[in-house]
This record gives sequence, C-alpha cells and structure tokens, in this order.
Amino acid sequence: MPESTQTPALVIFTDLDATLLDEDTYSYKDAAPALAACKKAGVPIVLVSSKTFAEMAPLHRELSLASPLVAENGGGIFFPAELAHIPKNCVKQDSSWFRLDLGAGYQRLVKALDEIQKETGIVLEGFSSMDETRVGLLTGLSLAQARLAKLRYWDEPFVAPALSKKDRAMLEKAAAARDLNITGGGRFLHLHGGSDKGIAVALLKNWYCGQNPHMRFAGLGDSDNDISMLEQADFPIFVGRKSKLPESLANLVVSDIPGPKGWNRQVLRLLEKCGFGR
Repeated sequence: MPESTQTPALVIFTDLDATLLDEDTYSYKDAAPALAACKKAGVPIVLVSSKTFAEMAPLHRELSLASPLVAENGGGIFFPAELAHIPKNCVKQDSSWFRLDLGAGYQRLVKALDEIQKETGIVLEGFSSMDETRVGLLTGLSLAQARLAKLRYWDEPFVAPALSKKDRAMLEKAAAARDLNITGGGRFLHLHGGSDKGIAVALLKNWYCGQNPHMRFAGLGDSDNDISMLEQADFPIFVGRKSKLPESLANLVVSDIPGPKGWNRQVLRLLEKCGFGR
C-alpha cells in the first residue's frame, strides 16, 4: 500500500454483477484499465457480492487479488491464509482461506422463506428449490457455474413473479418478524439476516484501519443491496441504472455510464483525485 503522507491510502469495496462485471456477459474486460491502475498503485480491491464464495474465489485468483472478500450479501468474510492479522474468531475454510461467519444460517433462511410464502400467499421460488438448469436459465450461468451459485451459507436468492409494492412490503414485514431482511439485487430478491454488506464492510474497515489509521474507503455498487456498503464509504459511487438510484446518500457520485465501463471511468478518476494518478 502507498506509504507517502501525500498519497492517502485507499481501499476499494466493489459489488460484482452489473458493477465490476457486465450484467449479461459477467466480464470485467471494460474495467481492465482501472484494475491495472489499482494494482500498480497498490490499492486493494475487496469484492463484495451476493455471489457465493465458490463463485468468487476463482475470480479473486484470476484478478490476482490478495485482499479479503465478502460473500452472500455480507453473510461472511473470507481472508486469504497468507494475510497477516487474520481475526481470531475465524474458522479454517480450507488450506487457502479462513472464514468469518456473520449471517443467519442457510437452512434457517430456507425454512423461513417457505413460512413467509405460506403466511403471505405470495408465490416465491428460492434457489434451494431450483436445480442447476433452472438457475442457469435465470442467470445465464453455465451448469458448472450454477452449481457453484447453489453452494450457499447465509443468503437465499428468490424470485417472486409480478410482485407489487404492497406484496414487497408484506414480504419485508414477514421477514422482519423473523429478524431477517429482504433486499434486492440485479436479478433476484435476497433473504438474509444477522449481517449485510454494510456490516461486513464496517468490520473490514476496522481491520484495515488497525493496520493503517489513515486508510480511506471507496464503495461501488448498482442496486439497493449495495446501499449499506455505500453508506460506509468515504467515496460512494453508484454505477447502476438511474431507476435504482438511492434516494439520498451523502457525497454520492453517480456514473453516467452503468456497469464496468462506468466502474472503469470512476475508479480512474478516484485514483487521480487521491493522488495515485501522478
């Protein structure tokens, strides 16, 4: 990380789908220049997604990242084993990763979604009831990728056809009665509890500041399940469709280009603003 007193240390937290990754192709090609600039500047990129660890770990390797990652809407944080200062309350995921559990367990969520459907009379279809073919049809993922998307710990994505605002309010009320939350992503609604992206990012901010108290943080996202993360950022950046724009968020920068192209432009501007582009 940069050590110059004239170059503020920076960490970038980013959503994946429709943010760093193209909404349809799941490619980060259009963000490649900014990714390379971050690597050159020593700016850590922390992936924060509704995706599972099984989906995110290969991308983490492909991008040659050394930072933690946040999976399943803040349900857990994964720390590469080679990092120093791994929190003591982590458990060993495998030989390469440690896991910090934050969210409600998956079986509890599956049970709760079934109860909520019966209680409200609203037809809901969760990932747990879908096979890989169905997941692939809804997401555009291959069957192999869809299998990884079903390896879940703390977050149940679901679809609810023709959901009205009144229906959404009923679902949220039923979830809240169970100390759970419903948030929206790009393609799905998500049932989760005990944590969210903002809670996980706040923990990682403290972790980074324990190593460098002058650290500053950026956050990039495109939908309402990113709002809690953006609220934690010194530099919140929205790269989604204007119809999903948060109603109010201090210092929010809104990209006029969505997805990875907007990510690329805004991150390059941020690096320049923070003194990394000199």
